[in-house]
Amino acid sequence: KISMFIPKALYIWLVLSSFVVLYDATYVLLRPATMEGGSLFPYFTGYALYIKFDTLYANLTDTFVVIQSWLNLAEITLILGSVLLSLSSCKIKKLIAALLIVVGSAFVFWKTVIYLWYSHDFTTEAVKKLTPDALLCFVLPSSFWIIFPVLTMYYISKNIVNYVRSTL
Repeated sequence: KISMFIPKALYIWLVLSSFVVLYDATYVLLRPATMEGGSLFPYFTGYALYIKFDTLYANLTDTFVVIQSWLNLAEITLILGSVLLSLSSCKIKKLIAALLIVVGSAFVFWKTVIYLWYSHDFTTEAVKKLTPDALLCFVLPSSFWIIFPVLTMYYISKNIVNYVRSTL
């Protein structure tokens, strides 16, 4: 067992999702070089399909997606820093790391909810009609950042409460 508070599966989620979020933030923050025709496009070809469903990623004048990407970088820093702290042998550091991950997961959850609410006006009819392509390319991936943060908050909080009860 890596940590007394964080299940191994959640470690996998936290690390993998951080890399995906970093990739996403990089795409947005380096536009237009990452877009079709740009020098970095070969590394971001999947976004040529994604922007067919979420037009904010193609809109260079909308600042919301840029702000969201800077928040993504803050999220990664908090989450990965906390993951590293959780690997300490000190119980207090492990507890602090677990609490920070719960806070970071709440941050991720609400950031995603706000983004989906805001981007609703910018998503295509395919998303609104839940076509198979939209489900696969937009709805399913977005749902991961709703479902897994909630699971993370639940399981880590449960483990913290159990630990506190056992020490009283």
